[in-house]
Amino acid sequence: MRSAPIAFLLALAAACAAPSADQPPPQPVIVELAAGTRLRAVVDVGTATAPELGAAATWWREALRQSARLAFVDVDEGAAGEVVLLVDPAARALTALLRRNGEEQVLTAGDYLQGQQAAALCGGIDALARATRAALGDVVGKPLPVAAITSPDPKVVLAVADARELLDTGGLQSGRRTLRIARRDDGGAPFVLEPLAAVELLFGDAEQAQRICREAIGYEQRTSPDTLHRLGRTLLLARAALQPAAAPACDRELLHLADVAAAERPFDDEPLWTRALSLDLQGDFAAARPTLELLHEHWPSRADVRYHLGWACLAGGEPAVAAEHLAAAARGLPGSWVLLPRAIALYEAGRHEQLEQLFDETLDEFARDEGDVLHHEVRRMRAAHALLRGDGDAARTHLVADLRWLLAHPQQLEARPGEFAEQGEVLVRLGGAQDLTALLAAVQRRHVTSAVADACAFVAGLDEVRRVGTDQVALAQQLARGGDSAWSARLLAFQHERRGEVGDMQVELARAARLSESPMTKALLAKSLIAVGKVAEGELLRGTLRREMGTLRMRETCQHPLFGPELAFAWR
Repeated sequence: MRSAPIAFLLALAAACAAPSADQPPPQPVIVELAAGTRLRAVVDVGTATAPELGAAATWWREALRQSARLAFVDVDEGAAGEVVLLVDPAARALTALLRRNGEEQVLTAGDYLQGQQAAALCGGIDALARATRAALGDVVGKPLPVAAITSPDPKVVLAVADARELLDTGGLQSGRRTLRIARRDDGGAPFVLEPLAAVELLFGDAEQAQRICREAIGYEQRTSPDTLHRLGRTLLLARAALQPAAAPACDRELLHLADVAAAERPFDDEPLWTRALSLDLQGDFAAARPTLELLHEHWPSRADVRYHLGWACLAGGEPAVAAEHLAAAARGLPGSWVLLPRAIALYEAGRHEQLEQLFDETLDEFARDEGDVLHHEVRRMRAAHALLRGDGDAARTHLVADLRWLLAHPQQLEARPGEFAEQGEVLVRLGGAQDLTALLAAVQRRHVTSAVADACAFVAGLDEVRRVGTDQVALAQQLARGGDSAWSARLLAFQHERRGEVGDMQVELARAARLSESPMTKALLAKSLIAVGKVAEGELLRGTLRREMGTLRMRETCQHPLFGPELAFAWR
């Protein structure tokens, strides 16, 4: 059953898009364009510089866009032509022209009344846009007033335009700040609230994004169908971020939202974008890619489109192409968004020097915030990269540096006990480190009763087996706490491995595999099966594991071997 807010939103979208019974007088059709024709909406105000004339470009485009038959855009190199609004401020005259194929044709003309400049100009644009669409063969009902669905304040309109440009070119903080200021001047405008909600989500504040969307959806008299659709999309994405278990349902709801909007406005790019986004998030990259490529042609400066196109190319086995899209996306999105897929693309394309350069640039960018989790993620990927290239010494260096970072940031360590345990095991298997015992002791002193203490005891037990071969049965029982534990089984398995007791090692690894989905556990089990002569079973398990690790999923924890040293170890 569809959730109430989205059901309401979809019903509202249909109501907003429905033709009004208040039909205008019949307008002559000057040029009947084919359904789906794309036209650039352009404004020419001569040399005049008044704020309302600067805002006219947005008002003109949004007034024209209330169409279910024609697509009016601001940027598109492949558009069939331009619909130009000529504004003569001295005569207060408006003229609409169609320019295409090197020719120019007058569609309609009008004027705007004396009085308050912005309000008069908006009223004139409303009437002229309606007549222009009729002249192009559009079925015209009664559109919503453009001042309502944007803002009657030209400063607000210009601020939103500036913010969108900043967001497209990487000025994320400036764009966010500009939208917050615009909200103070017109807080009831969904035209302002919609991009603000989207950028709050971009910065990870899903709760605030959801709150803004719900508020904006309530202002139905000021919401165009296009804005309403974008609000619905952001609301679903925010809900998925707040409730990860509900993310698959939200992704399916996105697809439904796209289908409903496409039925109302089949030539609008926004439903196409929502559909492609849903498919990418659901892992159907092949189905999403053609639409993403089309949207990239229509929206060449959109970093989010290139980001998702990069994922689709990466999943499609074209890492070099993916790397180019993701590098472009990195100029307009937070570094934490793009680092992982961009790193995977460079690795898969064999661009190892560029990958190390990316790691350096990321650490430089976040050097001032030593507590940012990207420091941890970069060091883990560096260790994995070194392992995958056969450089155990470099891997050990990065692992020790990351253990020190985790020790210095206990909250991050508390959130990652399993990761810490497996990372520590990799370090032990690489020969340990001179100060590993001291590091582990420092961790144990700070984390006496937490899962981190158990993880630390596990790694310490492994290291003791490596160094002196001490029996670890008592520690394994302690880790099991009267039940069963993957760490307990893995510790005993390592002890048997060091003694050459491959049969007992296999038994313990099979027990660990029943208790944990860890790729490292599966890789060790596959190795043990081969060691006792069960080659077919071991190779089957190893092949299945590699297929799982090589499958990209945006909604699940990454298992690509570059994502962490334990994954790289499992892949080798």
